Amino acid sequence: MQTLLNLNDPEFLRDRRKSYRALRTNTPIIATELDGERAIVLSRYQDVDKVTRSPESIVQPEAGHFPSNIGDGPSADFYKRSLPSIDHPLHSELRRIISPVFLPQSIATMEQWVIEVVERELDSIAKMPVVEVMNQLAHRIAVGVICKVLHVPQEDGDLLTSKVGDLVQIFSQGSLTKAILDKTNNAAIELANYFSALLARLPDLPQTDFMGALSAAERTGAIDHEECVALATDVLLGNYHTTVVSITNAVNAFALFPEQHRILVANPDLAARAWEEVLRFEAPVHFRLRYVSAPMSVGNFNVEPGVRLLLGFASANWDETVFENPDSFIISRQPIRHFAFGSGRHFCLGAPLSRLEGRIILPRFLSRFPNYRLVNLPPARNEDLTFPSIERLFIEPGRSD
Repeated sequence: MQTLLNLNDPEFLRDRRKSYRALRTNTPIIATELDGERAIVLSRYQDVDKVTRSPESIVQPEAGHFPSNIGDGPSADFYKRSLPSIDHPLHSELRRIISPVFLPQSIATMEQWVIEVVERELDSIAKMPVVEVMNQLAHRIAVGVICKVLHVPQEDGDLLTSKVGDLVQIFSQGSLTKAILDKTNNAAIELANYFSALLARLPDLPQTDFMGALSAAERTGAIDHEECVALATDVLLGNYHTTVVSITNAVNAFALFPEQHRILVANPDLAARAWEEVLRFEAPVHFRLRYVSAPMSVGNFNVEPGVRLLLGFASANWDETVFENPDSFIISRQPIRHFAFGSGRHFCLGAPLSRLEGRIILPRFLSRFPNYRLVNLPPARNEDLTFPSIERLFIEPGRSD
């Protein structure tokens, strides 16, 4: 393993499908260097799956140790309290406290107001000649949902979510420059102050409510105030980012594969499966960090504790040995576990809410705008290593039925 992969090479980032395919075929386990630290990139489904499912899979190189590149500012403090950065047993305890909020019976109580949010935002674009999907539809739906979950006044939604893009960078596997850390630190301060004040003024809420569960856990001493604030911030980042990126990706994918549009309109019961395909086809997160607590064999490579692993979630979702025609968008694809929600102990707790949103959004948008089309192609993209996304996607919605 002598060759070092340059993950910041613009050519590598320009065509992710081609680049990841070359890795899976030629160098599925390859070394790289990020911020002066050696790391190993895994790009095959079988290798990513093995690491994430293993009980030896951890997110800290040693208990209480964190990557040096996150610095020592407010965003580093948030990182160290955030669920994606915490290992068992604390991670399991925090999940236990909030997991009832995402059980099927709790998610079912959210369905009607999610429908109302979606219908309201579809109404808002119905008469627009041209719609910029990311900001005028996906963002508005995501704000409506997350404000309801977190009991944030709608008028604060734009301000709050404007900090997500900055703070989420603390989890990026790319280089964290001083300029980036300045932004993550400012965002961490503003979100911490906001949620601290919000938690202090909320009325008593049932423990099946997310903020109610946090408040109850703080009152009993199960978690402290800073952990409550970090968990609220986690849910803001996770749900808002996934929702905005995935709605935009869905609109783009159905336009590029119009036969899939027709299939879903004719068979709306496929909506849940179609949302899973949206998440597989264009994953909202491309790389995640892991270490191992004991030596592990991955392929023909022996991974030692303390070695930084970059798990290629998007590459695994496009692995041709697992997914037939992985570069095609096929909503009837037989369910195969993708990595958009992670895997193992760190499987995303908010996955049921995302799935509810997708099941509601897709058939309503496609049936209402059966003749929408993309304009101003190709869409503008952000080529961040970890969080690449469409930044602007313009459509003519056409007739609203």
